[in-house]
Amino acid sequence: MGIETFDPLSLWTLGLEVLAVMAETAPVGLALISPESGAILSINQMAASLLGLAPVDAIGWRVGRLARHDDRRRLALNLKFEGRLDGILVALRGASGRQFLAQVWLRPVLLQGQKLLAACVVNVGEGDRIGCAHSTAGAKRDST
Repeated sequence: MGIETFDPLSLWTLGLEVLAVMAETAPVGLALISPESGAILSINQMAASLLGLAPVDAIGWRVGRLARHDDRRRLALNLKFEGRLDGILVALRGASGRQFLAQVWLRPVLLQGQKLLAACVVNVGEGDRIGCAHSTAGAKRDST
């Protein structure tokens, strides 16, 4: 295929398909969230599995349901003053009530003229380790 017969729209479409496959198969949880309502608008398989849900069932969930009150407040303050979250440790709760310690990144993005939050979540611990790790994480954060 010569350069003169190359279709830029095909490359654009292929690029979007590649990005979609990468996002869906990523070994980290990825989601798009409404900043107004806190509702999950789009979520990959890994993020949904952290919640113990199928991706279709996670759509519409409010992220405020996932974190403890003190963590929600801490995350909201960090987001308000920093404009983003960078690897903040937080105890999250899935649909079954199972708790896990997660590291969370959050960035404001503009997608088709709509302001959204892009989230990345990594599970870093479960069960008994949460209380100890959560207390340690808070102490480290507060001392900086």
